[in-house]
Amino acid sequence: MTSDLIEKMAAAIRDARALPGSKPAPRISDVDRRAATAALSVISALRPIETAPRDGTYILATLATIKDQRWRHLSGRRFVIRHEGYTQSGYDMGWWLFPGLGGAADWWIEGWMHLPASPR
Repeated sequence: MTSDLIEKMAAAIRDARALPGSKPAPRISDVDRRAATAALSVISALRPIETAPRDGTYILATLATIKDQRWRHLSGRRFVIRHEGYTQSGYDMGWWLFPGLGGAADWWIEGWMHLPASPR
């Protein structure tokens, strides 16, 4: 992760915080810089869904942009999901997202990461 990318993202965060009609602050705050660093670390940690375990292991996934109006509100959201496995005939049962929505195809998912360790 480059400092140039962090600075650009921090500037975007700063500009987005400006009130309508006001000018953005000339200096990027430490808070904006930390927010940009945290956001970029999450984004860069996402792996392609094709590399995810398909053995029932729970993972944290970010959903892709979904064009279907019924599910569009889920675009970009994060869920703990798992792969349902395969039938004896080899049929891919897809990803279980939440009760009522299972069998999602790979194209539903932008990326994934392992779940963080639980606090002890």
